[in-house]
Amino acid sequence: MIAIRKVRGNIMRLILVIFLIFLATLAKTEETITDSDRFELWTGCESVGLDFILDTYKSSINITKEEIEPTVRSRLRGAYLYDNSSKNVELYVIVNVRGSSFSVEFDFRKPLHDYKYSKEYFYTTAWSTTISGTHSGDSGFIIQQVSRLTDLFIDDYIRVNSDHC
Repeated sequence: MIAIRKVRGNIMRLILVIFLIFLATLAKTEETITDSDRFELWTGCESVGLDFILDTYKSSINITKEEIEPTVRSRLRGAYLYDNSSKNVELYVIVNVRGSSFSVEFDFRKPLHDYKYSKEYFYTTAWSTTISGTHSGDSGFIIQQVSRLTDLFIDDYIRVNSDHC
């Protein structure tokens, strides 16, 4: 009789633990998309163009645009987000290297229309992230940081546009 109660008690605890894990997983997957998220990244999952600048002023590191740009392009293409002819939205990637320091900036640019005053269209940065540090002469480290920010952009972009991607 005591053994049966222990087994029932253990089964109930196991069911409770499984239920709590399920609730935690469910809560984690239901992310809230804010108005700010929509303003910054909502496009209806439109393809993204790519613009790229590399500036290596007074740096002895051997790094080229041809090494870095395909990292971003291939990741965007892998997520079905890249279109080289896209003129509506673009990811603007700026890599600056100064001596042993570097910075990588990603700006997601969207067109805005000034309906009230000038009636002009212009592009503005709606979402941005930056990372900076020192590279110790290792161009691979900078490329890793570019890759890291690309993944961050893709994750945020798909999260906000998930119903249309």
